[in-house]
Amino acid sequence: MNNNQKPANQNRLIFPLLTFFIVFSLFLKLYNLSLPSSLAMDEQYYVPAARAILAGEKDPNLEHHPPLAKEIIGMGIKVLGDNPLGWRMPSVIFGCLGLLLTYWLALLLFKKHLLALLSAVILSFSSLWLLMSRLAMLDIFAADFLLLTLIFIYYYWQAPSRKNAVFLGLSLGLLLSSKWIAILAIFLFPFLLIPFSKQKMFAFKLKNPLFKKFLLDLILILVLTLGIYAASYLPYLIKFGPLTFPQIQFHILTRHLIFIKKDATYSPFAPFAWPFIPASGLSFVNLKTEGLLSALSMIENPLLLWTFLPLLVLSFIKALQRKNLELLFLGLCLVVLYVPWLILDRPKYFFYMLPLLPVLSICLAFFLEQLWQKSHRGRILVSGYLIALAIFFLLAYPLIAALPVSYSYLYKVFFFWPWLIGKI
Repeated sequence: MNNNQKPANQNRLIFPLLTFFIVFSLFLKLYNLSLPSSLAMDEQYYVPAARAILAGEKDPNLEHHPPLAKEIIGMGIKVLGDNPLGWRMPSVIFGCLGLLLTYWLALLLFKKHLLALLSAVILSFSSLWLLMSRLAMLDIFAADFLLLTLIFIYYYWQAPSRKNAVFLGLSLGLLLSSKWIAILAIFLFPFLLIPFSKQKMFAFKLKNPLFKKFLLDLILILVLTLGIYAASYLPYLIKFGPLTFPQIQFHILTRHLIFIKKDATYSPFAPFAWPFIPASGLSFVNLKTEGLLSALSMIENPLLLWTFLPLLVLSFIKALQRKNLELLFLGLCLVVLYVPWLILDRPKYFFYMLPLLPVLSICLAFFLEQLWQKSHRGRILVSGYLIALAIFFLLAYPLIAALPVSYSYLYKVFFFWPWLIGKI
């Protein structure tokens, strides 16, 4: 077999392997999904909001977050009923969709099927991604729409057409309508200038046709983004009047930046610990008399999380050394999705790391793929790492899926997540 046939044979295996991991991930998300049977974690805010939207009543969470993700949760309730499956099924679907979007983004950036598959596989072994795919919370929807936005930022960067500007505006509108994390994505917009800079656009005059095109595209992106955002409020505005729209936006803004209430557990330094401490909470949902318990845990796979800071530094070093704009793009994504939480003075929670996990997975896959291609020893190291990543993921699974476990198992697992001991 010649060298040209090997990549072709490898690529033929990619789709079956990707399908296997998505189906396996779907099974893990669906298994025991109806437990806990009561609202867990922040579901207590968003499921009542979805119920209110379905009933045509005022969303009690309207002044906290935009309505789109809550409307999607409401669609699950409408189709499957007001029960745990109905609350959580949309998150399951979006959790699996996130694996496909991660594969898509990685393939766009580096044009390597193996690297793209590795990215999706690594994300599928994220404990936090699994947990948020099993809860009726907003973050998994925002994470997917952020991935879609990054994809169309890249498309526009590669080909600054009006069509790509439209898709970017639509995806950014969906993201903004789910959570205001969309504001962070705006910091990546300088990448949209790259194709124009190659064509000497930097005579910022309206007479310059390239500058005029870029300006018109930006206006189109802005109009579409705000149009989608306003449309997400349409059912509420029809019933309660359009004059309530600016009031709602003012309340969201002040809640996020100015008058937000800080709870007793608030620490402005919490985000500094996120890359080092892969756990933030353990919520017991069912204590059993025979010495077993079921629990939900806000934890992450340490073998994934602990790569964050090294990869953040390494991505910039290698990007500058090789003049690799795609790797620089990933590094800037990690900065944009993490550094603002170090600065903002408001309650910050561990699951705010969720949107950067797909980017981290792609960045990690980039270096693992290079190691894999380098030598036989590299393949052994990559295989060993992925096996260890899977083992840590499976160890944590009972604490994410609310499976009954013994206290002895819990304390053995605490060897890897010792920060949870104080939560018992």
